[in-house]
Amino acid sequence: MIDILYLHSGAELYGADQILINIVTNLDREKYTPHVLIPNDGPLKDILDKSNIDTTIIDYPIIRRKYFNPKGMIEYCVSYMKSIKRISNYIEEHDIKIIHNNTLAVLEGIYFSTFKNIPVIFHLHEMIEHPRVVAKIMYKIALNHSTKVLGVSEALKYYVLGLTKSKKDMLVLHNGIVDKSLLEKKVDIRKELGIPKDAIVYTHVGRINAIKGQKDFVDALKKTKNQNIYGLVIGDAFSGEEWRVSELVDYINDSGISNRIIYPGFREDMQNVYNITDVLVLSSIQYDSFPTVVLEAMSFSKPIIAYDCGGVVEMVQDENNGYIVDQGDIEALSSKIEYLSEDFNIRKKMGMNSRIRFEKEFSIREFIIRLQDIYNNLI
Repeated sequence: MIDILYLHSGAELYGADQILINIVTNLDREKYTPHVLIPNDGPLKDILDKSNIDTTIIDYPIIRRKYFNPKGMIEYCVSYMKSIKRISNYIEEHDIKIIHNNTLAVLEGIYFSTFKNIPVIFHLHEMIEHPRVVAKIMYKIALNHSTKVLGVSEALKYYVLGLTKSKKDMLVLHNGIVDKSLLEKKVDIRKELGIPKDAIVYTHVGRINAIKGQKDFVDALKKTKNQNIYGLVIGDAFSGEEWRVSELVDYINDSGISNRIIYPGFREDMQNVYNITDVLVLSSIQYDSFPTVVLEAMSFSKPIIAYDCGGVVEMVQDENNGYIVDQGDIEALSSKIEYLSEDFNIRKKMGMNSRIRFEKEFSIREFIIRLQDIYNNLI
């Protein structure tokens, strides 16, 4: 039996969190025993506990902007060394054979790779553009202090190796997700959200921050003429950044079409969200390495309109299962939203193509097989 420790950066239910759930709940439990460490409590822990995954909270520091100054660096280092002792005890107690660092924001794994000779995988989900010098340092740390580095897309690999000028191999492992579209329990939440039955729903899913482009989504909707077009914005902000939510709500209220843009916050019942969604829109204004929400939408047979930004082009084929428009081109984004609202048959055909591509390229089965092969080669 191979005991694997997963180091994660939080306890929410966004992209990397969902990938962690998919990994630890689908491993071959006759060969692998997963253990998860997280720095705080939250809905992720609830799900892992219900799945009988050994999950422990240890207060270790997560790389955030608040540490990008002299005082913050000292605070980070002190917290880092305190957490190392607790993690070391955990590793010895559970006879951990592999550490799977499921984010670049958690650097504790490098200590055990460097000083304890434990194989460490850095699983990179983040495509960090700013501050560029910090991104370069962090990527170099991952490349130089790990046994294996995984990237979720070719776009991320190209970016990381180009930025760092590193010659170290970086393996691309496209995410696979559990198919939740076949869940029997789906509820029509249109009435709850105040969305008419005949509305054409364009959904934007993502954390409320500076890079996910919710304002571009609102601006694109403002330019459409079809009064049946409704926008649905799903997501929440990091703790301590709640002001971003207030800012977005004000932006929606000032848009002139606030009656047709619904913001219910974060929702755990994403199967119900996709059930009423006609088209997913991804308008990230910075690189998005391999957005899980696109895979989710594809599994639910939805077409996608997205900015040409990062790994999305490895999922969405232009004019096949959606449209790719130039990053920041709000006119083009709006035009595609308007166009798809006028033709149900095209939406249906593109949605079917999404489903076919999902089943062929991004199943959980193929993802887990490849990952387990990586684990086996480390022992």
